[in-house]
Amino acid sequence: MDAIQNILIKDDEVKEIPCLLLGIGVTLLFEIIILGMFFYINQRIFEMLGGNWPDGIVQSATYLAFFWALFILLGRWFLYKERLKAFHTHILPQEEEQVILSEDVGQYRRNIQMLMATEQQRPLIQWINKALLRFKLNQSVEEVSQLIQYEREMSLNHLDNSLSTVRYLAWAIPSIGFIGTVLGIGAGLGNINEGKAAVVAKLNVAFDTTLVALILSLFLMLVLHYIQREEEAVVLKQEAYCMQYLVNRLYIPKSKV
Repeated sequence: MDAIQNILIKDDEVKEIPCLLLGIGVTLLFEIIILGMFFYINQRIFEMLGGNWPDGIVQSATYLAFFWALFILLGRWFLYKERLKAFHTHILPQEEEQVILSEDVGQYRRNIQMLMATEQQRPLIQWINKALLRFKLNQSVEEVSQLIQYEREMSLNHLDNSLSTVRYLAWAIPSIGFIGTVLGIGAGLGNINEGKAAVVAKLNVAFDTTLVALILSLFLMLVLHYIQREEEAVVLKQEAYCMQYLVNRLYIPKSKV
């Protein structure tokens, strides 16, 4: 799994081109498996899965879009797991009675820099680093709180924007299926002189493309909403962590106010 994670992720972002290449590879493998099942499954199911070429090319396009989107979501799942690890680093004091003074910021930031040099730069650690620097420069707890809220909003917007490709593919899959239906109906009407059987065969393929596409789209949307919900939950958890262990611990002695 680590090898796949290294392929899909770079600099805390999912790389969509490698996801596409993996999607192409899995689609080809899936098509080979379907062709190999020719003698072992019902002919009707074989045709529905797109085993007959060139009629099955539409199903192949939906498979490609589906697997591409799945690999992007898999990469996002890996990122989600990596971001959860930041909560176990304990770079901030955990004891309730312990406070953070301005003169302590330097040591905390040095610890963070050492952590960032040896591990992936996870968002929570970056938030804390920025907040400590803001407190060191401005001596204002309110500004640190505003910074955390700003980072939360920016992170949520970034998560939403970075899902645009997956949302497009989830929309494109049923659209490709409808295109296959239109092409199949046209082919069926073109074979009307060959008899009822020829027309029905083409219409079967036509409606199969939409059926397969809708099933794939339903599953993809389920995974998409689950991943998005978990990612947004991590962002809110990061905010709560910073408020509890950083903002609420910042202390400015009265002599410095």
